Amino acid sequence: AGGGFRMEIYGREGTLVIESPGSPQPGSSRLLGGKPDDSGLQELLIPPSLSQVPDTVPEGPPFNVAQMWTRFGEAIRTGKRAEPDFDSAVSRHKLIDAIQRLDESDPELIAYAEVEDELGDVLLQVLFHSVIAREHGVFDIDDVAEVMRQKLVRRHPHVFGDIDVASAAEVKANWDRIKKEERGDTGDESALDGVPPGMPGLHRAAKIQNRAAKVGFDWDEAHQGMAKINEELGELLSAMSGDGDIEAELGDVLFSVVNLARHLDLDAEVALRGATDRFEERFRRMEAKGALDGLDLDALNVRWDQAKRT
Repeated sequence: AGGGFRMEIYGREGTLVIESPGSPQPGSSRLLGGKPDDSGLQELLIPPSLSQVPDTVPEGPPFNVAQMWTRFGEAIRTGKRAEPDFDSAVSRHKLIDAIQRLDESDPELIAYAEVEDELGDVLLQVLFHSVIAREHGVFDIDDVAEVMRQKLVRRHPHVFGDIDVASAAEVKANWDRIKKEERGDTGDESALDGVPPGMPGLHRAAKIQNRAAKVGFDWDEAHQGMAKINEELGELLSAMSGDGDIEAELGDVLFSVVNLARHLDLDAEVALRGATDRFEERFRRMEAKGALDGLDLDALNVRWDQAKRT
């Protein structure tokens, strides 16, 4: 059989086996990170192909490694291209799109092939950074896997330890407590600690707002959030007239919109994605009725109204 993947996780409630077709036979794969111990997570096997990753980055024009990592991180977060030879810098977003196109009720091999391709691009990021780090004596791919294994075990004591839980809320509470312990929190730090600055803006805004809400700094009702949006829109209009920082005021409007979405139990990112999808679909309908080049705005608006009614 061809190379495959197999992960066995042993817990009190049984054994979870994640296995792909053509799983490796004993001796055909190397143990990655996880070593047999009493944690319950015994094996993490990878196919031999990963062991064929070059030990060094191919030689080429000299570059600053720190700057390279910075550019890669920015590219992964924003979707902007980092280096001409690494289109996979936008891989995270492309992977999400590919997964969303999967139809669980009627899976298509072509759709899964696209997910496979994008997963490879994500894996490239992990391998690339691991090779650079190994060259500088910091860590390698095995260290990355071992850290992942330890974190998985440590954050799930109800599975790999002797902790009993009665609800999902208790699992979440344990998770938050363990993460605080990992950060070395003593209880004197900010409630906002631990929210990664590199998160996408809408998600980070919602997470920051949720943290503030836990200490009572929040609106009581959604309509108060709407009033705040109107207030911020007024300040934006003033800035556009020369009285204030336009970018800052626009940011305040967006932050307030996220807050309203949170009070409506909606994900602002999902709502924005839906609006963008609708715009794209309608614009394509406009194009389907004929070329748009040369039409004035009135004619384009007529075409748009027709697309909305379709």
